[in-house]
Amino acid sequence: MVFEMFKRMNDNLRRRIRRAILAEPDKMPQRYAILMASVLFLSIIVTYNVLFEKEKRKEGYLNGVKPPSVLDVFRDRSAKQKLEHIELQRNIMQARNNAKTTTVNDL
Repeated sequence: MVFEMFKRMNDNLRRRIRRAILAEPDKMPQRYAILMASVLFLSIIVTYNVLFEKEKRKEGYLNGVKPPSVLDVFRDRSAKQKLEHIELQRNIMQARNNAKTTTVNDL
């Protein structure tokens, strides 16, 4: 089923390309230039990413030691805020209990 879907998409794409070529043959040099520029741009991006990953491996980031992601930093901050809130609530409860015992003892 997936194969048939991709086959239909490929056939539709081929038909569109043929129609575009036949409809405006004078724009073909421009289209080839755009296509070549796109391929060049894509190859530059892929090459840069490959070199970047190699450099990161040399530095040791990808050998078990990873820099923290934004999500990790957010989780840490959220956990610290929750812990501070719980500690504050506990301190308030202790203060209330201490206040109750001192007033009861004073009476």
